[in-house]
Amino acid sequence: MACAPAPPRPNPPPMPEISAVRGRPRKGETSEQASARREAARVSKSFAPLTLCPAHLAGRQHNAANRRKIDLFRAMADTLFANADQMEQWRKACAASNNPDGAATWQRLANHTRNEAHEYVRRADRLQEHAR
Repeated sequence: MACAPAPPRPNPPPMPEISAVRGRPRKGETSEQASARREAARVSKSFAPLTLCPAHLAGRQHNAANRRKIDLFRAMADTLFANADQMEQWRKACAASNNPDGAATWQRLANHTRNEAHEYVRRADRLQEHAR
């Protein structure tokens, strides 16, 4: 899948004279050659892409995105484990108050929540293995 070309940047203001910007032309270069070189540099900059598509992200940006995703998965897993512990306490309260249906419901919900938390831990571990 090819990336869409970036829209061209607006033309910058006209370049001042070379002597005002960089002094004299390079050794062995006429002022016309220097002017042409600077114009070519200006034009090539105006067609540089503004942003890159995800397929062309730099490696460190990709690694940073994976690190954020790993941290997010681990935080979600911690939250789900804490919620499962709370549900287990509610199950015990239901069992103590002679409510077996409520206890069974809270037990199922706590187990499901723990399973989801383990899945997030597995996904974070898998991402971390591939990041190495």
